[in-house]
Amino acid sequence: MFCSQCQETAQNTGCVVRGVCGKSPEVANYQDLLIYVMKGLAKVNQCLRSCGKGSDQVDLFIMNGLFMTITNANFDKKRFSQEIKAGLALRDALKKEAVNCKTSCDFLSHDAMTWTASTEEEMEAKAKSVGILSTPDEDIRALRQLLVLGIKGMAAYTEHAYNLKHVDKDIFDFMQMALASTLSPNQSKDELLEEEFAKFVADYKPEEAAAIPAIRNFFKAYITQDTVRNIIDNREYTDLATHPAFTTKDFKAVPARYRALVPEYVRDYVTLNQFA
Repeated sequence: MFCSQCQETAQNTGCVVRGVCGKSPEVANYQDLLIYVMKGLAKVNQCLRSCGKGSDQVDLFIMNGLFMTITNANFDKKRFSQEIKAGLALRDALKKEAVNCKTSCDFLSHDAMTWTASTEEEMEAKAKSVGILSTPDEDIRALRQLLVLGIKGMAAYTEHAYNLKHVDKDIFDFMQMALASTLSPNQSKDELLEEEFAKFVADYKPEEAAAIPAIRNFFKAYITQDTVRNIIDNREYTDLATHPAFTTKDFKAVPARYRALVPEYVRDYVTLNQFA
């Protein structure tokens, strides 16, 4: 085990034998494994969300799972084992849905979206390889942990609010985006674009499911192609007829509402430098 999430951790670095709080090493490892399961689940749900089919069940599962892992919240190994198995089952069911909606996400790109376990022994072995110290670079490790610990706190307050019938989808979306982002220390431009598009879909919730591929194509072209951006901003649409990457046909496939919303969203919320 290695647990460093509270201010009373052993030697002010991390508990490695047993938690100062009384947590057993087995429970600590299972908590790490549940976090890993939720990272994969969050990534799958991000992919679903990009085609307008995000899962409310994942929202609640991740909120509860994060809350379970905060200091002194739950030391029941059996309960964590059940949650891990439930998370894997939910992840695999949603992967099938995502394939059906023809999302462009690649589910085989990371172990968190493909590994599985059916026995305690398999889970215990896996838990030892996915804990905090599995990230060798100290700086990346520290940033990942800062993010994970922050959203654990968010999850606790989100659950309190949920029990009082207050729900904010943006918070669920952010927690999942944050979890999924820790799977890769260096995201590709395409991964960043998919993240941005998932946030756009979460905000505007397009009802025209069949048009989502066209909206995505426009969204990416507007961000990555200076020439496309200039044509759209200056309303010189006839120039699209000869554009090699985004044509008049591509533009006409985008519902009229989103021809205006995409540029507005990008100007307000997207930092273009990261795609240069």
